[in-house]
Amino acid sequence: MATVYITDGSADVGTPLSGDDLIQLGGSRTIDTGLNQSALAAGLARVEVPLSYSGQYGSTSGALLAQISGQLIYAASKGDMYYTPDGVADTCALIQCIGGGHMHLIGSVGTVTRAEVKSGQFTCAALVTITNYRQTGGLGTLSDDGGTTDPTLVEVGSGHLILRRGATTLTAFFHQGARAPGSVLVDAGTNAIPTLNCDGGIVTIKECGTITTLNCRGSLPDVRNLARKLTITNTNIYMDLPGAQALLDHPLITYSNAATRLMHDGRS
Repeated sequence: MATVYITDGSADVGTPLSGDDLIQLGGSRTIDTGLNQSALAAGLARVEVPLSYSGQYGSTSGALLAQISGQLIYAASKGDMYYTPDGVADTCALIQCIGGGHMHLIGSVGTVTRAEVKSGQFTCAALVTITNYRQTGGLGTLSDDGGTTDPTLVEVGSGHLILRRGATTLTAFFHQGARAPGSVLVDAGTNAIPTLNCDGGIVTIKECGTITTLNCRGSLPDVRNLARKLTITNTNIYMDLPGAQALLDHPLITYSNAATRLMHDGRS
Protein backbone atom coordinates (compact mmCIF):
# COMPACT_ATOMS: atom_id res chain seq x y z
CA MET A 1 0.00 0.00 0.00
CA ALA A 2 1.28 3.46 -0.93
CA THR A 3 0.07 7.05 -0.54
CA VAL A 4 -0.82 9.09 -3.61
CA TYR A 5 -0.87 12.87 -3.11
CA ILE A 6 -2.90 15.36 -5.14
CA THR A 7 -0.67 18.42 -5.20
CA ASP A 8 -1.93 21.97 -4.68
CA GLY A 9 -3.08 23.23 -8.08
CA SER A 10 -3.59 19.82 -9.68
CA ALA A 11 -6.96 18.82 -11.12
CA ASP A 12 -6.06 15.11 -11.37
CA VAL A 13 -6.23 12.44 -8.66
CA GLY A 14 -3.41 10.58 -10.39
CA THR A 15 -3.13 6.81 -10.69
CA PRO A 16 -3.53 5.15 -7.31
CA LEU A 17 -3.28 1.37 -7.11
CA SER A 18 -5.61 -1.01 -5.32
CA GLY A 19 -5.35 -0.45 -1.56
CA ASP A 20 -3.58 2.93 -1.77
CA ASP A 21 -4.34 6.06 0.24
CA LEU A 22 -5.38 9.19 -1.66
CA ILE A 23 -4.51 12.48 0.06
CA GLN A 24 -5.34 16.00 -1.13
CA LEU A 25 -2.60 18.50 -0.21
CA GLY A 26 -4.66 21.69 -0.26
CA GLY A 27 -5.51 24.52 -2.61
CA SER A 28 -8.76 25.46 -4.31
CA ARG A 29 -8.41 23.90 -7.77
CA THR A 30 -11.42 21.92 -8.99
CA ILE A 31 -10.64 18.19 -9.01
CA ASP A 32 -12.28 16.75 -12.12
CA THR A 33 -9.84 14.26 -13.67
CA GLY A 34 -9.24 10.60 -12.83
CA LEU A 35 -12.16 10.36 -10.43
CA ASN A 36 -13.42 6.99 -11.71
CA GLN A 37 -11.44 4.49 -9.65
CA SER A 38 -13.92 1.64 -10.05
CA ALA A 39 -11.29 -0.60 -11.67
CA LEU A 40 -9.37 -0.98 -8.40
CA ALA A 41 -10.12 -4.49 -7.13
CA ALA A 42 -9.72 -3.61 -3.44
CA GLY A 43 -10.62 0.03 -3.87
CA LEU A 44 -8.86 2.77 -1.94
CA ALA A 45 -7.85 2.37 1.68
CA ARG A 46 -8.23 5.99 2.75
CA VAL A 47 -9.21 9.31 1.17
CA GLU A 48 -8.47 12.56 2.96
CA VAL A 49 -9.37 16.14 2.05
CA PRO A 50 -7.83 18.58 4.59
CA LEU A 51 -8.84 21.95 6.00
CA SER A 52 -6.38 23.63 3.60
CA TYR A 53 -8.54 22.62 0.62
CA SER A 54 -11.43 24.90 -0.40
CA GLY A 55 -12.41 23.86 -3.90
CA GLN A 56 -14.84 21.54 -5.66
CA TYR A 57 -13.92 17.86 -5.61
CA GLY A 58 -15.91 16.14 -8.33
CA SER A 59 -19.41 17.06 -9.49
CA THR A 60 -22.90 15.64 -9.83
CA SER A 61 -21.95 14.20 -13.22
CA GLY A 62 -18.45 13.11 -12.26
CA ALA A 63 -18.13 12.08 -8.61
CA LEU A 64 -15.25 10.20 -7.02
CA LEU A 65 -16.26 6.61 -7.76
CA ALA A 66 -14.50 4.02 -5.60
CA GLN A 67 -14.81 1.50 -2.86
CA ILE A 68 -13.12 2.87 0.29
CA SER A 69 -12.20 0.13 2.72
CA GLY A 70 -11.06 2.48 5.49
CA GLN A 71 -12.34 6.03 5.74
CA LEU A 72 -13.11 9.15 3.76
CA ILE A 73 -12.26 12.23 5.83
CA TYR A 74 -13.75 15.40 4.40
CA ALA A 75 -12.36 18.37 6.34
CA ALA A 76 -12.27 21.05 3.62
CA SER A 77 -12.75 24.62 4.84
CA LYS A 78 -15.42 25.22 2.20
CA GLY A 79 -16.54 23.95 -1.20
CA ASP A 80 -18.19 20.69 -2.22
CA MET A 81 -17.18 17.05 -2.55
CA TYR A 82 -19.10 14.44 -4.52
CA TYR A 83 -18.64 10.74 -3.82
CA THR A 84 -20.45 7.53 -4.70
CA PRO A 85 -19.59 3.98 -3.59
CA ASP A 86 -18.54 1.73 -6.45
CA GLY A 87 -21.13 -0.93 -7.24
CA VAL A 88 -24.12 -2.52 -5.53
CA ALA A 89 -22.04 -4.78 -3.29
CA ASP A 90 -19.28 -2.27 -2.50
CA THR A 91 -19.05 -0.22 0.64
CA CYS A 92 -17.31 2.72 2.25
CA ALA A 93 -16.49 1.82 5.84
CA LEU A 94 -16.58 5.38 7.24
CA ILE A 95 -17.27 8.93 6.06
CA GLN A 96 -16.39 11.80 8.37
CA CYS A 97 -17.60 15.32 7.55
CA ILE A 98 -15.62 17.56 9.90
CA GLY A 99 -14.86 20.81 8.04
CA GLY A 100 -16.85 23.68 6.59
CA GLY A 101 -17.66 22.22 3.19
CA HIS A 102 -20.59 20.26 1.79
CA MET A 103 -20.24 16.49 1.39
CA HIS A 104 -22.56 15.03 -1.25
CA LEU A 105 -23.06 11.27 -1.15
CA ILE A 106 -24.67 10.57 -4.51
CA GLY A 107 -25.50 7.73 -6.88
CA SER A 108 -27.99 4.88 -6.84
CA VAL A 109 -25.94 2.02 -5.36
CA GLY A 110 -23.58 1.16 -2.55
CA THR A 111 -23.44 1.30 1.23
CA VAL A 112 -21.72 3.48 3.80
CA THR A 113 -21.32 1.54 7.03
CA ARG A 114 -20.76 4.62 9.22
CA ALA A 115 -21.31 8.30 8.53
CA GLU A 116 -20.23 10.88 11.12
CA VAL A 117 -21.00 14.60 10.80
CA LYS A 118 -19.35 17.09 13.15
CA SER A 119 -19.61 20.28 11.08
CA GLY A 120 -20.30 21.53 7.59
CA GLN A 121 -23.07 20.01 5.53
CA PHE A 122 -23.80 16.40 4.58
CA THR A 123 -26.36 15.28 2.01
CA CYS A 124 -27.12 11.65 1.17
CA ALA A 125 -28.93 10.81 -2.07
CA ALA A 126 -32.04 8.68 -1.96
CA LEU A 127 -30.61 5.32 -3.01
CA VAL A 128 -27.32 5.14 -1.10
CA THR A 129 -27.58 3.08 2.09
CA ILE A 130 -26.15 4.38 5.38
CA THR A 131 -26.15 1.77 8.13
CA ASN A 132 -25.12 3.93 11.11
CA TYR A 133 -25.38 7.73 11.17
CA ARG A 134 -24.09 10.00 13.96
CA GLN A 135 -24.16 13.80 14.08
CA THR A 136 -22.77 16.27 16.62
CA GLY A 137 -22.92 19.44 14.53
CA GLY A 138 -23.60 20.86 11.10
CA LEU A 139 -26.54 20.18 8.83
CA GLY A 140 -27.47 16.75 7.52
CA THR A 141 -30.07 15.44 5.08
CA LEU A 142 -30.90 11.77 4.49
CA SER A 143 -33.13 11.58 1.42
CA ASP A 144 -35.58 8.83 0.45
CA ASP A 145 -37.39 7.71 -2.67
CA GLY A 146 -39.77 5.17 -1.12
CA GLY A 147 -37.47 2.19 -1.62
CA THR A 148 -34.45 3.34 0.34
CA THR A 149 -32.99 1.05 3.00
CA ASP A 150 -33.46 2.69 6.39
CA PRO A 151 -30.49 3.14 8.74
CA THR A 152 -30.10 0.83 11.70
CA LEU A 153 -28.96 3.68 13.95
CA VAL A 154 -29.36 7.46 13.82
CA GLU A 155 -27.95 9.53 16.70
CA VAL A 156 -28.03 13.34 16.74
CA GLY A 157 -26.40 15.13 19.68
CA SER A 158 -26.08 18.58 18.11
CA GLY A 159 -26.65 20.20 14.73
CA HIS A 160 -29.77 19.65 12.63
CA LEU A 161 -30.82 16.58 10.62
CA ILE A 162 -33.61 16.36 8.07
CA LEU A 163 -34.65 12.70 8.13
CA ARG A 164 -36.75 11.54 5.19
CA ARG A 165 -36.03 7.85 5.90
CA GLY A 166 -37.15 5.70 8.77
CA ALA A 167 -34.62 4.35 11.25
CA THR A 168 -34.53 1.25 13.42
CA THR A 169 -33.42 3.45 16.33
CA LEU A 170 -33.48 7.26 16.31
CA THR A 171 -32.00 9.10 19.30
CA ALA A 172 -31.84 12.86 19.82
CA PHE A 173 -29.78 14.06 22.77
CA PHE A 174 -27.55 16.91 24.03
CA HIS A 175 -23.93 16.14 23.19
CA GLN A 176 -21.51 17.15 25.93
CA GLY A 177 -19.81 20.43 25.05
CA ALA A 178 -22.30 21.38 22.34
CA ARG A 179 -23.99 24.78 22.31
CA ALA A 180 -27.41 23.33 21.56
CA PRO A 181 -29.06 19.89 21.62
CA GLY A 182 -29.47 17.73 18.56
CA SER A 183 -32.40 18.67 16.34
CA VAL A 184 -34.18 16.28 13.96
CA LEU A 185 -37.00 17.02 11.55
CA VAL A 186 -38.77 13.73 10.81
CA ASP A 187 -40.39 14.08 7.39
CA ALA A 188 -40.39 10.38 6.58
CA GLY A 189 -43.72 9.75 4.88
CA THR A 190 -44.89 6.28 5.94
CA ASN A 191 -41.42 5.01 6.90
CA ALA A 192 -41.54 3.47 10.37
CA ILE A 193 -39.34 4.22 13.37
CA PRO A 194 -39.27 1.14 15.62
CA THR A 195 -37.57 3.02 18.49
CA LEU A 196 -37.52 6.79 19.06
CA ASN A 197 -35.49 8.07 22.01
CA CYS A 198 -36.03 11.69 23.04
CA ASP A 199 -33.12 12.12 25.45
CA GLY A 200 -32.88 15.89 25.59
CA GLY A 201 -32.78 16.58 21.86
CA ILE A 202 -35.43 18.24 19.72
CA VAL A 203 -37.46 15.91 17.49
CA THR A 204 -40.05 17.56 15.27
CA ILE A 205 -42.38 15.04 13.66
CA LYS A 206 -44.09 16.14 10.47
CA GLU A 207 -44.98 12.65 9.33
CA CYS A 208 -43.75 9.08 9.71
CA GLY A 209 -45.02 5.53 9.95
CA THR A 210 -45.64 3.66 13.17
CA ILE A 211 -43.37 4.32 16.13
CA THR A 212 -43.17 1.01 17.96
CA THR A 213 -41.54 2.35 21.14
CA LEU A 214 -41.32 6.02 22.16
CA ASN A 215 -39.02 6.82 25.08
CA CYS A 216 -39.39 10.37 26.42
CA ARG A 217 -36.67 10.61 29.07
CA GLY A 218 -35.27 14.08 28.57
CA SER A 219 -37.58 15.80 26.09
CA LEU A 220 -40.81 15.36 24.16
CA PRO A 221 -41.31 15.20 20.40
CA ASP A 222 -42.73 18.36 18.86
CA VAL A 223 -45.96 17.30 17.12
CA ARG A 224 -47.46 20.73 16.50
CA ASN A 225 -46.95 20.35 12.74
CA LEU A 226 -48.01 16.70 12.49
CA ALA A 227 -49.41 16.27 8.98
CA ARG A 228 -51.21 12.94 9.30
CA LYS A 229 -52.39 10.48 11.94
CA LEU A 230 -49.62 8.75 13.86
CA THR A 231 -49.65 5.43 15.70
CA ILE A 232 -47.38 4.84 18.69
CA THR A 233 -47.45 1.31 20.08
CA ASN A 234 -45.53 1.57 23.36
CA THR A 235 -44.76 4.79 25.24
CA ASN A 236 -42.44 5.40 28.18
CA ILE A 237 -42.80 9.01 29.24
CA TYR A 238 -41.48 11.10 32.12
CA MET A 239 -44.58 12.92 33.26
CA ASP A 240 -42.57 15.73 34.87
CA LEU A 241 -41.56 16.94 31.40
CA PRO A 242 -43.56 20.09 30.52
CA GLY A 243 -46.29 19.18 28.03
CA ALA A 244 -46.29 15.44 28.74
CA GLN A 245 -50.04 15.18 29.26
CA ALA A 246 -50.73 17.28 26.17
CA LEU A 247 -48.68 14.84 24.12
CA LEU A 248 -50.73 11.93 25.44
CA ASP A 249 -53.92 13.81 24.59
CA HIS A 250 -52.92 14.78 21.03
CA PRO A 251 -55.92 14.18 18.72
CA LEU A 252 -53.88 12.83 15.78
CA ILE A 253 -51.90 10.29 17.81
CA THR A 254 -53.20 6.81 18.58
CA TYR A 255 -51.51 5.02 21.48
CA SER A 256 -51.99 1.28 20.94
CA ASN A 257 -51.03 0.48 24.52
CA ALA A 258 -51.48 2.59 27.63
CA ALA A 259 -48.46 4.78 28.24
CA THR A 260 -46.05 3.89 31.01
CA ARG A 261 -45.99 7.07 33.08
CA LEU A 262 -42.61 7.54 34.70
CA MET A 263 -41.97 10.23 37.33
CA HIS A 264 -45.74 10.08 37.70
CA ASP A 265 -47.70 13.29 38.21
CA GLY A 266 -50.47 11.55 40.16
CA ARG A 267 -53.06 11.41 37.39
CA SER A 268 -54.40 8.12 36.08
